Amino acid sequence: MHNQKKVALIMQQLVQGIHPQALGAKKMRCCHNLYRIRIGKNYRLLISLVENKWRAAELCTRQQLKRKLKQRRRHSNLVAKQHL
Repeated sequence: MHNQKKVALIMQQLVQGIHPQALGAKKMRCCHNLYRIRIGKNYRLLISLVENKWRAAELCTRQQLKRKLKQRRRHSNLVAKQHL
């Protein structure tokens, strides 16, 4: 329950225009416009910039983070190839 409250508070601050790095988020080098922020000991919230608005992309455990990033990279590569 505590994690849900923290996610809601972060999303509220993002809507107000606060940049994710001001909230303690780390920029992900592998994916453009993607940040991760620690939610408790075992959870990470992925935040992305879509149409000039910050959105929660996904809440995952820290163990799942690497797999989720690989899925995002693979998907973005497929989309890029389709637009060629």
